[in-house]
Amino acid sequence: MKKCILGFIFTACILLTPLAFAQYHAAATSTNEKPQAKKMSDDEVFNAIDTHEKSKQHAKQQKEDNSIFALVSAEQEKQQAAGSFDPENVNDPLESLNRFTFGLNNDLDKAIAQPLAEAYVDIMPKPLNHGVNNFFINLENLPIVINDVLQGRFYQATSDVWRFFINSTAGIGGLVDVAKQAGLEQSYNDFGLTLAAWGWENSAYLVIPILGPGNIRDAFGRAINFFSLSAYTLLIKSFYLRWGLYGLSLLNTRAQLLKSQDLFNRAALDPYVFARDAYLQHRAFLIELNTKKRNPYTAAQTREFNNPMYIYQ
Repeated sequence: MKKCILGFIFTACILLTPLAFAQYHAAATSTNEKPQAKKMSDDEVFNAIDTHEKSKQHAKQQKEDNSIFALVSAEQEKQQAAGSFDPENVNDPLESLNRFTFGLNNDLDKAIAQPLAEAYVDIMPKPLNHGVNNFFINLENLPIVINDVLQGRFYQATSDVWRFFINSTAGIGGLVDVAKQAGLEQSYNDFGLTLAAWGWENSAYLVIPILGPGNIRDAFGRAINFFSLSAYTLLIKSFYLRWGLYGLSLLNTRAQLLKSQDLFNRAALDPYVFARDAYLQHRAFLIELNTKKRNPYTAAQTREFNNPMYIYQ
């Protein structure tokens, strides 16, 4: 049997070699016979260059406009999904204070955070930048799991535990998102969303110094999430390492936002209103999403799921 297979391969090589040589010879001949290019005048050269540059600028502008349109469309779809967000009835009784804090944060961002983020992106190789971002996302999975349990989302908690374990081990501390390849998608949860699940859904909007958009409920949630539930507090005992790593995570977050900076500047007529509505809309979406994940089945599906004999009926 082996001799027959070897004989077949040897015969195929003998028969195909002349055909391959002929094809190569034909390709080489056609390459060598280059058509003579028509000589262009100087005016024609300059016109061609000008036309090419204009087409490039038009294509770039069209791409940016499409990106802005996609961004606005995505936000509109998210608003429809959120359902509970009403842009005409925003809970913002501290607007004067919030606008002052927003302006202060914006000035600090332009003077310090944005230049540092741009330098960070320029210095870091793209693969390493992506790996560091994965590392910090993986750290966030620890408080996500705890909040899943506090909200009664046990199925999601199991998925997030496995995701954290797989990426922390096989993913080299989270630098590589191995769990995603296994079908475990990244979810999000925090103590602010837990408070919302416990009944504190409506809260006054509040711009937090340095940290940016939020509300009173989420301000409490951020403090508890970091000081009581996060990996920085539970796993890192060194004061300097903890705050240094947290500072690097903030820098990484700002660096990731550079991708949408130009779109934000062009799309926002009133940056304060744009940032406020985007934040409140996103949080309303997450609250509704968490509600669905706590109750993933209809009544009929729940009865079917809890009946071990349904497959025989």
